[in-house]
Amino acid sequence: MIKLFTLRQPVVYLLLVVMIFVLRLPGFWGKALLSGEMSNYTFFGGFFSFLNQSKLSSYLIGCTIIILQTLHLNYIFEKHGVHYKSTFLPSLFYVLYTSLFNEMDENVLPALIAQTPLMLALEIYFDLYKAPDVKDKIFKAMLALGIGVLIYTPLAYLIVVFWICIFFFKIPSVRDFIIATAGAILPLYFAFVYYYFIGNYLFFESKISLLWQYKIYYALEQTIAQRILLMALGLMILMASAKLYTNYFKNIIKTRIIQQMLFVLSFITLLLLIFLLQFQFQHLLIFSLPFCYILSYFFMGKWRFYLDEILAFGLFIFIATLKFSSL
Repeated sequence: MIKLFTLRQPVVYLLLVVMIFVLRLPGFWGKALLSGEMSNYTFFGGFFSFLNQSKLSSYLIGCTIIILQTLHLNYIFEKHGVHYKSTFLPSLFYVLYTSLFNEMDENVLPALIAQTPLMLALEIYFDLYKAPDVKDKIFKAMLALGIGVLIYTPLAYLIVVFWICIFFFKIPSVRDFIIATAGAILPLYFAFVYYYFIGNYLFFESKISLLWQYKIYYALEQTIAQRILLMALGLMILMASAKLYTNYFKNIIKTRIIQQMLFVLSFITLLLLIFLLQFQFQHLLIFSLPFCYILSYFFMGKWRFYLDEILAFGLFIFIATLKFSSL
């Protein structure tokens, strides 16, 4: 399985597309409803209601979005040499994670669509290394992130990630932070002006206020089997992080900078999942990009006795069993 997705063959694209449609089928057939209010953390609640007006529309639109994001993700990783060799493994684990549970498949979620502007912002930042127009790129990246905040408001915390990442490319000036902040806030400013003039600025305030409404108790939505899967994935992430650390200085400078950026992104999004979003199904997708990066690195390299193949196949079977056993 792992060896197949390291091949540079067009058939791998077709296989990824088939996996997306198959893995999201249980969400199409399922009867369970997503717990929580899907529209709480977005300014486009009506738009998402339109996308999810039927199970067929949710299924087809969701599959199409993941296909496009997977192709874009593969392009970004190859263009910027995020890994030390070209591979489809990041795309594979992006597909697996975005279809991890049926509760994540039943609706087109704001956290899923928000991955597109986040990818755009990261792609621009990856290109900052030795770029002559750094300030222009920073503004464009943060503008994309600001649009993502309107789609899925917890992305507002990632502004801090992109502030920190400026240090990896240059010694930042006050102007750099002003440009970055202005780019991120500009979409929010226009949204506030719109809601203010239509006399509904309290709606804007209610969305923003959710960002600091932390809960002091946990009510996990996952079943025991789903928690076991999350713990197994967490263990793999820890092992992959150790592998990344030990091999850090074996990479070229640009790859090391990208690794630092993705580490900061992983750390902040994990804190968000734990303290603000509390591992709710509709928010798990915020960790999609860190997950596909870390897990793909974990399975790269030579393993003895085909342990990588056995582990990856077992993980896939576990995920598929959880998804289809509920039908």
